[in-house]
Amino acid sequence: MESNKNSDKLVLMSDALAARGILTLRFDFAYAGESSGKFEDITCSGEVDDLQAAYALIQNRQPGKTAIFGSSLGGTVALLFAAREATVAALVTLAAPLHPENFPGRILTLAQCQQWREQRFTIYHGQRLNVSLLEDLEIIQVSDAVRRIKCPVLIVHPERDANVPIEEARLLASLIPHCRFVQLDTENHMPLADEPAWEKLVAEVRSFLAQPECSVVTEQKFLPLGTLTPRERAVLEGIAEGLGNAEIAGSLRLAEKTVRNHVTRIFDKICVEHRYQAIVVAREAGLGRASRFVNKR
Repeated sequence: MESNKNSDKLVLMSDALAARGILTLRFDFAYAGESSGKFEDITCSGEVDDLQAAYALIQNRQPGKTAIFGSSLGGTVALLFAAREATVAALVTLAAPLHPENFPGRILTLAQCQQWREQRFTIYHGQRLNVSLLEDLEIIQVSDAVRRIKCPVLIVHPERDANVPIEEARLLASLIPHCRFVQLDTENHMPLADEPAWEKLVAEVRSFLAQPECSVVTEQKFLPLGTLTPRERAVLEGIAEGLGNAEIAGSLRLAEKTVRNHVTRIFDKICVEHRYQAIVVAREAGLGRASRFVNKR
């Protein structure tokens, strides 16, 4: 929970992937590192929303197939996000707990957990944690969520992890379709950079992401262009180019409100909820070439 984008493991993993030509984005959750927010307000659900924002940023700026890597509780966050976001191309987790609701019992006694609930906060490593984390962990259902993951998944876990037992990781892997499980010969929850387990982790991640099935969504979304009116298709062309509603309105000589209405209907027809999802599926269908939209201006 206290890790940030500049942690040794993330920097080293990013460098290893970059050496193979894989672009990476490291980001801080809302309470960590350079991000705003308070550590005491952390929740697992809130971190899923943070990952949603980071994923949307990538898709808006450079749409394409995107894989996710998450470790420890960040791995659980990645699992929950992949369960609700069908455009994720591949997922890798390291030492991710299947039962994050057990976390309080691993760091606190039963009496301390009860006190946390009654006084509405506890102190963890000298920092305050509000009871909202405890309540959030009790309602998220990771076991149910992971069954909905569509992309290829690599689960990596330390063999003698004292924080998250390897049996929990094996169970997690058994629940996910298209899943590969790898165990590391180490007792460290996060393998150290100078031990063989780290080298194996990097090799497994690079090998997994190089596989053809990880470069495309397992179940690609079909884009029903035939259901769109000519005007809706023109608006979707602008969306695929990364244009905002105001820019599309100016190019098509429409009111911005009219464009917003078109966008709502388009999203319903192509079954997406977010703009970046529309960009991805539209570009997969061959839309978004500047020359096409310019001709409509």
